[in-house]
Amino acid sequence: LSARMVNVLLSSLTVILIYEIVRILFETRVAKIAGLLAAFMPGMVYWGALQFKDVALVFVMIYTIYLLVAKKDQKITVFSILAVMLSLLVMWFLRKDFTLPYIGIILLWLTLRYTGLDSWFENMRQRGFSGIAAVVILILGSGMLIGLASTEAGGVFIERYDRITGDNEAFIEKASSAQIGFSRHLRINSLSDAYKLPFAVGFTVVAPLPTLALSANVKAKGMTLYSVTNVFFILLLPFVVLGFFLAKGMSIANSIMLRWFPIVILIGISVVFMGVLRYKEQLMPFFLIWAAIGLSQRKKYKGILSSIYLIGITSVIVAIFLATTNR
Repeated sequence: LSARMVNVLLSSLTVILIYEIVRILFETRVAKIAGLLAAFMPGMVYWGALQFKDVALVFVMIYTIYLLVAKKDQKITVFSILAVMLSLLVMWFLRKDFTLPYIGIILLWLTLRYTGLDSWFENMRQRGFSGIAAVVILILGSGMLIGLASTEAGGVFIERYDRITGDNEAFIEKASSAQIGFSRHLRINSLSDAYKLPFAVGFTVVAPLPTLALSANVKAKGMTLYSVTNVFFILLLPFVVLGFFLAKGMSIANSIMLRWFPIVILIGISVVFMGVLRYKEQLMPFFLIWAAIGLSQRKKYKGILSSIYLIGITSVIVAIFLATTNR
């Protein structure tokens, strides 16, 4: 019971923080939509009721983003530094594989924001040199990640990555020999499988699809219920896509934090942890922020949304057919 109460408290605070972040970066109307989505998204509520680590991780992650965004026009204080460092320490304790890339993004954000590079990149973008700015950011970010990888924390991250990769190889070999599991066709195990990446990302985003199979197993029943709640998120996906492309009014630093970091992590988990739901739920706040932006502009983009829904429904039908006939 005490763990459930802590979950409720952290989830409530997360909703408030998401509202504040969107209000600061965009406007109150969009913030209200984001807050409502975060509070009532069935899949997020259900998953939060089952897990503790993911709820705590999402709260701490959103809290650090709030600290950085809220302090954008203020000087760095000792309190904010300690709060960010403590938050990252808690995240590292909860999920090491997720936290190291996040630390890299935090360092990149701080570098861009407090060295004047943020303004320089913005000027480059306005003058039509977005490509050059993107290459410089990519080099800078890659250098930071390489530096992190050479630390003790990086060693822990690489060790876990190697273990997961080994598990994936064993899973693919076992599934292929037994001819079971549709996801085995989508798993990426080498550079020669790179063409599968869009399909792996799509699988990670929409999984799990609802199933009508009945089971006496409690865990299986729980997953079936979660797959039903996931329908609401699938229906929201066109607004998520639209909101991602419309969220352009932020600075380069904030755009990297709230747009490109989730995309990079999504691609990463699609390669290494495809189908592992906890990582998808950790990215859910970003998806809901994008969805709120898309919903706020739904009347203006009716035609585009209709096309996205048509393509999405067709893709899901094809995916279900392939999954059923190629198990």
